[in-house]
Amino acid sequence: MVLLGYWPDWQTHLYWYILIAGLLFFKATEEWNLYCYDFCPFGASQEVLGLIGGAKSRPVRWSSTLVWAKRWLIAAAISLALIYRNPGLSSYEIFGTMFKLEGSQFQFALLALIVLAAMFYRRPWCQYLCPLHRHGTEGLFDWCRKQVGYAWQKLRPRPVT
Repeated sequence: MVLLGYWPDWQTHLYWYILIAGLLFFKATEEWNLYCYDFCPFGASQEVLGLIGGAKSRPVRWSSTLVWAKRWLIAAAISLALIYRNPGLSSYEIFGTMFKLEGSQFQFALLALIVLAAMFYRRPWCQYLCPLHRHGTEGLFDWCRKQVGYAWQKLRPRPVT
């Protein structure tokens, strides 16, 4: 919604601006995604399911295909949201499906698949489909931070020896 220009009113949603500014500042200075690893309740629910089923970090044969599928899904979701100016139209997240029990049949089927997979694989949604996690928008933010760092190193005056 922010990309479409729908910014919340700062007088009533000041906490949102503080949270976003804090997360961006923390992410810009550290190489750690505070939200995904510390606050996300869906990630925590996958961890609990993993404890029940004995999930392990196992290599998946087609993990690079899933990473590219995540990138294409993110690009398609953002494109659809911008074209139709409706962010809800392109949502494939199952966060709300799990906690509010609201969603399409596709989202409930995907949720069932992820719940089963979370019992055997460590955080399958986070690793391979979450748009906020590694190789998704977080990866894009990391890439931008590195580019700014490289540009700063080139522009910085070097001491004369």
